[in-house]
Amino acid sequence: MPLILFRCPVKALKVQWVDCEGQRQDDGATLYKVIVCPACARLHFVNQSTGELLEES
Repeated sequence: MPLILFRCPVKALKVQWVDCEGQRQDDGATLYKVIVCPACARLHFVNQSTGELLEES
């Protein structure tokens, strides 16, 4: 199960999230995952390979 690390923009906390589906794509495509943030309970779009949020790019 791949681990996704990102920083919550609302709470400014580092967040770890385990992708239970395990569908990480490593073919060069930018793939964002919709995650319910455990820190703030809001939705974030997180790049699966870099952990960068869509709002930051």
